[in-house]
Amino acid sequence: MAKDYYEILGLSKNANEQDVKRAYRKLAHEYHPDKGGSSDKFKEINQAYEVLSDPKKRQQYDQFGTTFEGTPGGGGGYQWSDFSQGQSPYGGFGGFEDLSDVFDQFFGGGFGRSQTQKTRQRAGGERGRDLEKKIAIDFTEAIFGSEKTIEFERQSRCDHCKGSGAEPGSKIIDCKTCQGRGEVAKEQRTFFGTFRTASVCTACGGRGKLSEKKCAVCKGSGAAWKKTALRVTIPPGIEDDAVLKLSGEGEAGSFGGASGDLYLQIAVGKHPRLERRGNDIYSTIYIPYPTAVLGGTVRVETVWGEVELKIHSGTPSHHQFILRGKGAPQIHSRHKGDHIVTAAVSVPTKLSREQRKALEELQTIASKE
Repeated sequence: MAKDYYEILGLSKNANEQDVKRAYRKLAHEYHPDKGGSSDKFKEINQAYEVLSDPKKRQQYDQFGTTFEGTPGGGGGYQWSDFSQGQSPYGGFGGFEDLSDVFDQFFGGGFGRSQTQKTRQRAGGERGRDLEKKIAIDFTEAIFGSEKTIEFERQSRCDHCKGSGAEPGSKIIDCKTCQGRGEVAKEQRTFFGTFRTASVCTACGGRGKLSEKKCAVCKGSGAAWKKTALRVTIPPGIEDDAVLKLSGEGEAGSFGGASGDLYLQIAVGKHPRLERRGNDIYSTIYIPYPTAVLGGTVRVETVWGEVELKIHSGTPSHHQFILRGKGAPQIHSRHKGDHIVTAAVSVPTKLSREQRKALEELQTIASKE
């Protein structure tokens, strides 16, 4: 049966977008290979997040159990490759490298790609690992966006061998493990009987060829550790804990395989006077008590600069003023949130003789009304 992406992320089907993001960040951090987690589990988590975080893919998945993107032909809505992940669901038959291989041979490839097609696909090499990094930005950078440079080490394509894994000038020979076929045959006992199946040769990555001499720098992997400086565009309106996906900026694949992706978790700094909640911004303004009583104007700090706010006479503490469109921009949109200003009437603790006399006169007048 197909994977349950909700179960993978520990969510119910009623989970909202924020629930999906929160669950993904927690599990990605827990199972990241750099922290000793399982690379297979990490890829499974990323796959679940990619579907459930996309409204279109999620709708297809909820309705049909698949997204129809990259689904093999001939087998309807089911993806037989799901059986190859982890332990076989038909316990007791054991030894399944790829159950879809069995269906390919038994049904003539009608339930998915043929073994030859899969070997050709794998012959391109193994995909590189995804990476996860954190980047800190300040409050205003999250509002207006910015360009940041991050520096880190990653497995990149080996410059010495151009990612081939072969020492330049060395002779190319047939792989001794697979005798140049690119795949290794093995027998599997299944509920249909015993079948001979073929899997990609791990020694040569399915190419069938190896260099007589491995690259002296990368030892044949095609990748080497390098310090990388990457320029990153932070979009306006990004929120704290948001994750940016940079495709192809992860580690280089082996045997010339595709690079993994880089996931950047955004950490937004605090502002001393402004607080952001979603796209709205909140602040408190202290109003002199005469202004609160008589009315007047005050200057209010917003992320877009100072604005003049009219205070009506008799404004009490905790009264809120709404400055429309003065909040944070919605990411990838022209819409802006609001700035909500909460009034706090400032009552002095010390009075001059003149101030006290004026207040006493006001109190006398008020008591006669």
